[in-house]
Amino acid sequence: DGPPRRAPAQFAIARGRLARAPARAMADGRFDELLLGMAQKHRGIEDLLYTIMSFYERRTDLFHIKEDDAPGGKGFAAGSSEEMLRKQFRMLQTRYLERAQP
Repeated sequence: DGPPRRAPAQFAIARGRLARAPARAMADGRFDELLLGMAQKHRGIEDLLYTIMSFYERRTDLFHIKEDDAPGGKGFAAGSSEEMLRKQFRMLQTRYLERAQP
């Protein structure tokens, strides 16, 4: 079998699309069944988050820190992938608060 395969470079490099795509994809609920199925196999949100983040660690270059400023290539500038996650959290929390906890 060999070592696990990583996602294609464009998966991790297309930061603009990757950062915006989840909001559109989740807004229409098309992955709800898949994600609910995953959630039911976990002991809680933290356990589910661990599974998702460990997938990113094993199969993408989300955690790889670029060693130069050249465009393209593997990884992200120091701190940018963490900021991308924070940005998504803040955006989705704001959306939730406006919708469910006004």
